[in-house]
Parts: sequence; structure tokens; C-alpha cells
Amino acid sequence: QEVTHQSLSRAITQYEQAIAQDPTYAAAYAGIADVYHVLGGPGWEFEPPRDLLPKARQAAQRAIDVDSELPDGYAVRGMTRLWLDWDPEGAERDLRKAIALNPSFAQAHQYLSTVLVAQRRMDEAIAASQKATDLDPLSPISLTTLGYRYYYAARYADAVEAFSKDPGGTARRL
Repeated sequence: QEVTHQSLSRAITQYEQAIAQDPTYAAAYAGIADVYHVLGGPGWEFEPPRDLLPKARQAAQRAIDVDSELPDGYAVRGMTRLWLDWDPEGAERDLRKAIALNPSFAQAHQYLSTVLVAQRRMDEAIAASQKATDLDPLSPISLTTLGYRYYYAARYADAVEAFSKDPGGTARRL
């Protein structure tokens, strides 16, 4: 399914319904956090980041408060630390915590690659992005992210190869 403002808004409504039925359902808070992060995150910006990223952080923190072993809350909180506070070290700690809790969490590896790019640690960013792609080889977002990591590192042939593997053409739409 294509990611649209409408589909993301529908997801928020569904997560809110789940929370209304069970206020201790940490995964629903983490889901809301991630949707707000996508809606307001750099590169997507369906709505102004200043309006949505604080909501993402609040929902991520609530997910962590309810279940400190759920990696999803740490992943989104890490990204809000990067985008709202310009705290790449704090963001990296949160993302490494998410990965420690679930080493197969592809999205956390992808997010970590973003934090590493912000720190100009390009080889590590490529490795984190490659790990995300290895874990979820059909993800258009992971493939596109990997292509951008290679591009930022001036590894253009590798970037073209990564972009060409994107089955949905995400890179061509960005």
C-alpha cells in the first residue's frame, strides 16, 4: 500500500482506537509515534515538523514508559532527538538500544544510518543501511536509503545499483 497522508491519518485513528481499548498497549503508542515521525519527518513532511515531531516524541516516550523492552519507542524517540534537539549522540544511544532489544529491527538500522550520516560517519552509515536492507530486502525505503548513503559517500556506481533494485521506484518519486 502506498504511503499517503490519508493512509497515515487512518493509521493514527486505528492506533487511538486500540489505545482506547487498552491504554497499556505500548505498540500502539509506538505506532502513533512512528506515524507522526513520518508525517513530520524530513523528507516526508506531510505536515509541518514543528507540529508533529513533538507528538512523535511524546508518543514514543509513552511507549517506553509502558514497555521499556519494546524497541519501537526507542527508535522513534531517537529520531526525534536528532530532528528536534540536534542530539545525534542521544539519538544514537536510543537507536542502539532499539537494536539491542531487537537485532532484526530493520527500521532501527535504517534510522541509525540517518544519525550516522548526520555525524559524517559514512562507512558506518552505509553498513547500518546495508543491514536494514539485508533484513528487509524488498523494502523500497531501505533500498532507497541505501542508495542515498552511497550517493552521500560519492560512491555513485553503488548508489545507482541500489536505486535500480527498488521494485516500487521510490527513488524516482522522491
